[in-house]
Amino acid sequence: MAPRQETFVGQGTEVRTFLYFRVSTPALLKFVPQGCEVCPVSSGPGAGANLLAAFVDQVTSLDAAGKPVDLLRYVLFEIPIRPAGEHNALVLFTGLSNGGPGAYETNVKAEADIERKIRHQGAASTVEESWDLKSGSGENVSLQLRFSRGPVSVEQVESRVYSQAKPGFFRIYRVEQAVDVIRPASGARRLREIGFRAKSAKLTPVFDGTEQLVSIVSVPVYARRIFLPGEVS
Repeated sequence: MAPRQETFVGQGTEVRTFLYFRVSTPALLKFVPQGCEVCPVSSGPGAGANLLAAFVDQVTSLDAAGKPVDLLRYVLFEIPIRPAGEHNALVLFTGLSNGGPGAYETNVKAEADIERKIRHQGAASTVEESWDLKSGSGENVSLQLRFSRGPVSVEQVESRVYSQAKPGFFRIYRVEQAVDVIRPASGARRLREIGFRAKSAKLTPVFDGTEQLVSIVSVPVYARRIFLPGEVS
């Protein structure tokens, strides 16, 4: 068989905040595609986490021809998985977005109220973030965060994200990002305040009070290129 020929579908830049959680594995299994297993993050600041919440504020978004498309603000919930015979990946099973279901057909249409403030004082920088996403049918996810900016590293990563709603569908992301690991972090404690809430038919059983927050990662620059896998010929 000839290798898959990927199709470039778009690119953009974003500001992202990631929360890594350790939650009950049985609560996640209903969202994992057949033939896959939950595969907690094995290394890095999210080691041990089996659930990822990604808060996203798009700055630019272009289609494959370089034409601007509507900017989105959303939160996604993803589970690290290992498909049979493949490398580790993620499955997106729900989210709230001002753009509605999206390419993965998983997101609930929601209003997004986002505020971000940065105060520079001498050599120190303090960041405050407020995310509040609400749907007309009662789903709600919110995050309040205040922290001191720390050392920022630049990384290049590649990931595959599957859809829980569309079996077999996935996209490939190649990303260059600036990463600030707020927690856990070496040296002085930089996390000043955090408040998180998630409520929906899918999320309430997952966030049942037993969840553990493993890590918080701020990504002030997230530049991604998006590809679809080609058909095997």
